[in-house]
Amino acid sequence: MIDFLYKIIQESARLWMAMAPYLLLGMFIAGILHAFLGQSFLTRHLGGNGFSSILKS
Repeated sequence: MIDFLYKIIQESARLWMAMAPYLLLGMFIAGILHAFLGQSFLTRHLGGNGFSSILKS
C-alpha cells in the first residue's frame, strides 16, 4: 500500500515537472495579452456567444 502511494506521488511530481514550462509560458502570454490589449478589447472581441467569438479565441 505504501509503495502504491509512493508511486502516485512520484508520478504526480514527474507530471508536474513536465507541465511546468508550458504552464509558465501560458501565464506569460496571458499576462502580455492583458497588458497590451486590455480587458475591454478582449471582452468586446471574445465575450460573445456567437461562433465568431469561438473562432477568434
